[in-house]
Amino acid sequence: MNRFRARFLLWICLILGLLIPVFAGYAAYQDNPRLKVERRQRTVYHWYLARWADNHVVCDVYVLHTGAPTTAEVRRACGTTIATQWLNTPPCTGKTSTCAGLYLHFAGEYHDTEEVYTVIDPPQVYIELPDCYPTDNNDYRCPLPPLLRLKAMEPFPGERILSIHVTLANTSFSCDGDTCDIPLSQTAVSGADMTFWATSTLGDSSTHFQARLRVRAKDPSRPEIGPWYVTVLSTQWRGEPAPACAATWWALPPEDGLPDWLGTPLQAESLATQQPYTYLAGQLIRAGAVDASDCPAGGLLPGGAANPCGLERARPQVNAWQNRFDEDIWQASRWLDVPAVLLKNLFAQESQFWPNMVGAAGEYGLGQLSPVGADTLLLWSPDFFAGFCPQYLSPEACRNGYSALSADEQSLLRGATMQAAIASCPECALGVDEQRARESIPLFAHALQANCRQVNQMVRNITHQAPGWVSSYEDLWRFTLANYNAGSGCLSDAMQTAWKQTGRLDWGDVSDVLRQECPGVETYVEKLTR
Repeated sequence: MNRFRARFLLWICLILGLLIPVFAGYAAYQDNPRLKVERRQRTVYHWYLARWADNHVVCDVYVLHTGAPTTAEVRRACGTTIATQWLNTPPCTGKTSTCAGLYLHFAGEYHDTEEVYTVIDPPQVYIELPDCYPTDNNDYRCPLPPLLRLKAMEPFPGERILSIHVTLANTSFSCDGDTCDIPLSQTAVSGADMTFWATSTLGDSSTHFQARLRVRAKDPSRPEIGPWYVTVLSTQWRGEPAPACAATWWALPPEDGLPDWLGTPLQAESLATQQPYTYLAGQLIRAGAVDASDCPAGGLLPGGAANPCGLERARPQVNAWQNRFDEDIWQASRWLDVPAVLLKNLFAQESQFWPNMVGAAGEYGLGQLSPVGADTLLLWSPDFFAGFCPQYLSPEACRNGYSALSADEQSLLRGATMQAAIASCPECALGVDEQRARESIPLFAHALQANCRQVNQMVRNITHQAPGWVSSYEDLWRFTLANYNAGSGCLSDAMQTAWKQTGRLDWGDVSDVLRQECPGVETYVEKLTR
């Protein structure tokens, strides 16, 4: 008896142990103030599977639509074995009691009420600059003393915003209602951080959002006299988007505007260049697009570039070819938010716009994608990975990202990414699949984004600060290009050394280290950014 009693108590404890987390989770769900419960009327249609031999019901199937249940619904309700038996049942043409298998029968319908639970999003707060206008310098011009307007929205039906709270440069503001105007005064060139949130009649509050602001008078020595120029970084900003990667790095763009190499013109035609690319000229001669037969050595140097005579013969075609992909570059830069001029400069430096170029270390395509570069792209560009991975692996395998894949799966994706950068085509004109080359351009735009994100994480790991507080926007792009060229190991070591020596991440200090430890990287970056 005592043994039975002990076992009974043990079973009770086990059951309670299993149920307590369930009840706790349910209670937490029920206690959520943003849980909205709706009661809806519905019609339920009842079907059952029964044996022909004796009409014994073996399974009930309930569906929420007219017409017979689908095979998937039967399998879900009855299990695979019974569903398969039903599907394999032949028509019953004789006496039903002698027929084998199962039949499906409609038993009727009834009405009931279901409870639908929806978790409503918390309040949102957005920021804008009334009576201010965007300029070409990625800021806003305010002819009157600038006000930052915060507007909050409560999505929960029947509830409203109680108040908005702001902390800006150690000064706190509060406003009743769903709108709050904060007067802005001049900040340092490096800007000031702001935290803001809203409270609701529901009893909770929004996320504590962040922003970084820079406010400068036209004459900073007389900050009380306008006009004023305001730059805003925030996920909640309702104005013109920040320049590429600025929000990732929490880095304000330069006060006097972006340098030309970080620009994106208003139209693709403005990307046009006329550079004397000798490697491109040599490839055009070799492909038969240019006749340089009257030049010494057929217009070619031993390494494959054009000699001066070959370049002269090829110059019209060189000028045309280097601008052949401008529209695609411009479109990719706008779609994926990378500087168009920088993307074109990258192709000029890496391949001189010849899509078939194969580097000595196995780099491919217009932007000379390497295996390490493919790894960086797949790991640090989740948007690219999400679209690319399911083309080669199952959705289940792709669900948890590149780092969660096996070594073999990563190798497969890395190889497929490299193939996507290749545009060689022996049977095509000039040996180039031009359409494939155009399609590869967004891949390299994604690669720039990926390197931007990796640099962001590297700086945070080294300094434990947002990159924009320890480096300039332009230098962070220089680090991104160095990372693209040499990889994260080389750049990370150089940044760590510079940080320990100076407490800053300045390109001049980092490039001094790179010059010694990773020859060629400094020159590479300088060519792309001049």
